[in-house]
Amino acid sequence: MFENFTDISPQSKKLAYQYSVRGWPNTVLFSGDLTSAKSNFIINIISNEIEKNSTDKNPDKNIIRKMIHENEHPDFYFFKDDTIKIGDPKKPQQGTIRHLLNHILPYSPRRSKKRYVYFQNAGLINDEAESALLKSLEEPPKHTYFFLSASDKDFLKETIVSRSAVLPIETIIDPQKVQSDAWEKFWYLSGLKDDINYQLLKESKFAEIIRDKYDNLSFSAADFLIFEDLGWIELRKRFKKESINTQTFLLSAAFLPILYSIRDNLTENSVPAVSPIALPFKSKAKNIAIAKKINQFFNRLTIRYFGTRPPNLNIIFFSFLNDLIKLWTAPEPN
Repeated sequence: MFENFTDISPQSKKLAYQYSVRGWPNTVLFSGDLTSAKSNFIINIISNEIEKNSTDKNPDKNIIRKMIHENEHPDFYFFKDDTIKIGDPKKPQQGTIRHLLNHILPYSPRRSKKRYVYFQNAGLINDEAESALLKSLEEPPKHTYFFLSASDKDFLKETIVSRSAVLPIETIIDPQKVQSDAWEKFWYLSGLKDDINYQLLKESKFAEIIRDKYDNLSFSAADFLIFEDLGWIELRKRFKKESINTQTFLLSAAFLPILYSIRDNLTENSVPAVSPIALPFKSKAKNIAIAKKINQFFNRLTIRYFGTRPPNLNIIFFSFLNDLIKLWTAPEPN
């Protein structure tokens, strides 16, 4: 069941298999480093459970998995690692704690016998959200399962830990996957290689375009044209007919090397480098400002109206690019 997950330790896979056979507790805390491999492993567990319990007459497993990966399955509620918000008391937005409590949990699952709520970084559940969740964690609604991920159970309130079965997930690096080529290493270590859209990234040659564009950066205002070509012209030319989720994945992939290069700058000599490019910016303040701007951009790409439609991608992209270039070309503080 989990043999393809060479990034996860055999002991962790064994424990997960035992739970999958005898039945998962209603609240599980997956402890261990917050890696993409760990998150993909947990989502795979959820996918398996929803497949097994599908109420569709002729369930298509590929479609179910695609819907889960794109966060569109009605019985999968996903809190990404920086989006755990309590929500407005009267009209809570989708993706908030109050929306979950008021508009999801009171009702039965729609296409499966079981519903799964996944917190990618449960350590970000603040006091207000925790108080709202406690009753549901203590007495989970019928057919609802809470999967919480945290690097260590000590990062969560004891009130949550005491209501959870703790399953340690140890991530390991498969040396056979970490190739000597810097870009192939990046696709693997960043977690992009595990994404459902990765094959499209490679088969369309968009991965090669990303590589070529970054090789030609001058770290000046001229990079505006390179980023425009990379993040918009090539994207629209090649992937205009793809789904919005696929387009936003590819758009994110185009700027992720910068984010990882900043991470490498800020953790220099303490952890191995991941990014295939090296930013020349030495100022911690400048690195952090650019990282915040890219994260803000990624967050805006995840917003959906009426279930599937995002805000205007054209406005989101060029607003981000104008702000990025201002930071990119600004002189570094002394």
